[in-house]
Amino acid sequence: MDFSFPIDTSSPENITPRQRDGEEMSQFHIAEPHSQRMATQLQLNISGDTASVLQKILESLGRIESRQEDMIKRQEDMINRLSAVESALAKKMPERAEIQAQGQLLRECKVLSAKTHRSVSRITGEGVSEEQTLLQSLFPMSSEETLLKVEEHLTLQTYSDAITAIILNIKFTKDSIEKVMQSLFSDELVWLYNYEGKAGKKALNKLRIVDIILAAFVNVQDKKILAVRRFVSLSHNRYKHIKRNMRN
Repeated sequence: MDFSFPIDTSSPENITPRQRDGEEMSQFHIAEPHSQRMATQLQLNISGDTASVLQKILESLGRIESRQEDMIKRQEDMINRLSAVESALAKKMPERAEIQAQGQLLRECKVLSAKTHRSVSRITGEGVSEEQTLLQSLFPMSSEETLLKVEEHLTLQTYSDAITAIILNIKFTKDSIEKVMQSLFSDELVWLYNYEGKAGKKALNKLRIVDIILAAFVNVQDKKILAVRRFVSLSHNRYKHIKRNMRN
């Protein structure tokens, strides 16, 4: 490297006041640039260990990219599955809406029929109570909400008498426990029950309305429980068939 330093040959007599106060500094020059010397030093510091560390970093980045690609593929698969489910639900919605509309229409027809029957009964002299009209509009019960509402009504004697009259009228035309219960319970509701509440089902023998039904059939005392169990079995089979047809 080439270094040059100016030599001050001035005598003390020739020193200016600014030089004496230190305001003027001597100058020096370095022939090799500082940046070039730093680059040379960095190249010398790169060793085999540093290259190994860099290689490991590159390998880690490669694994991360591979995992990201796997996650993207899984997200795409999930999106495709959700799209398929939404499409299937969209196809089923018109059917469900139609079924709900038919159920609503059926309930409205029952209420109208009950009111008409009440009016005719008044003309012919047959009495029909308000309680009977209300209960008849709820049958056949298709949900636990409706069943609980009926059970709550039956805590009152007026509703208990009304349901007894309804059951006796049905018995007069149906003449069997199975037919009477089928008139009062939908298969969708009975699917949640069996007689004793076994196998994860709820118990029919704990319901007030079932006690009233059984009390109406005094002449088949020994076969009442068997009749209820047969009704449950037939109802479950019908509901399984309905669900199978809906899936297909």
